[in-house]
Amino acid sequence: MPQLKSGNNYFIVDETPAYEPCGSGEHLYLRIQKNNLTTDAVIKILSDAYDIPRRNIGFAGRKDKNAITTQWFSLYRALEEQPKKALSDCGGQNITIIDASRHSNKLRLGHVAQNTFRLGIDCTENEALIIQQRLNTLYETGLSNAYGPQRFGYNGATLTAAQHWANGELWDAVCLLVDGHGNWKQGDKLPRYQRGMNGKLIGCLRKNPDDAELALHRGGSQMRDFLASAAQSAVFNAILQEKEQAGTIHVVTCGDVVLRKKKPIVVTIENIDELQADQEITPSGPMPGYSMPLPCDKTLHWEQDISLATAVNWKWFDKGALFASPGLRRPLFSRLPQQAHITKDDDGYWIDCVLPSGVYATQLLHKAGIALS
Repeated sequence: MPQLKSGNNYFIVDETPAYEPCGSGEHLYLRIQKNNLTTDAVIKILSDAYDIPRRNIGFAGRKDKNAITTQWFSLYRALEEQPKKALSDCGGQNITIIDASRHSNKLRLGHVAQNTFRLGIDCTENEALIIQQRLNTLYETGLSNAYGPQRFGYNGATLTAAQHWANGELWDAVCLLVDGHGNWKQGDKLPRYQRGMNGKLIGCLRKNPDDAELALHRGGSQMRDFLASAAQSAVFNAILQEKEQAGTIHVVTCGDVVLRKKKPIVVTIENIDELQADQEITPSGPMPGYSMPLPCDKTLHWEQDISLATAVNWKWFDKGALFASPGLRRPLFSRLPQQAHITKDDDGYWIDCVLPSGVYATQLLHKAGIALS
């Protein structure tokens, strides 16, 4: 079976922002290439190097650690383009600043137009021909919008931690957040320092080793949003999978919510003919929340019944609840901006593709019949 090659140099990502920096403003924009680092690790390094708070640093999208990725970061009130400390002295040996400019606002999650991927594939010549045929089909039909396994953590640990916390099983949640591989238990020696929300949780446990609730809340809104997103994504994937199996992800049905340029529209008898004929219309699935546009009662009950298998309760996302979230409707599939191709050079076969923001390359590989390494 064709397989994604192992190694960061076979998973290359280049982010295209929703807008280019204008050249002036209080925010320094840096286009950075990173290797074997999380986005949060880059923020820590930039914070140390430029001597500014982490909260002053913005980014448009999180990128994989196990890849070579290029993306923009914004640094509020960083007066000079050159850092005060060398990046290498702050742990940034695997960071390269490619470009610098300025802009008037902070980069925020979602300020991404698309991502360009170059993926190394281990396959035979005949397998490459079959892969290209599948890529051609995906360009014609669109790519189903399932969340990839990285959304849910190692062996689903992020989703499981959310379920534990919401069900009051606080120490079970803490254990998985300390070590997603499930090897840490209450009373064990804590791992060495970690960055970000997990670092805050671990730091709290050092001072309060018997207080799981305090440790979870010390992770802050970032941790709650992170876990909520995993739970919402599980619901969406369950609906998508059911519709894929029924062959209805492209079907516009009365009572459903469809999207036209991200705007939700409830399908009715009066507008169904118009919507079925509109090539910009995309059927959607639920990311549950208190402001999520609702389908008709029959469709809503069907979605909630299907999502029971995820062990996620939609009430977790209500206002005032643990994982309170506005929610949204997510397209069931995305149209590819351009044709994806598989080519060969001296290093073997490569897939070159461009995916809209929020669409997973692992999903494209799955649909093309390529195993992850």
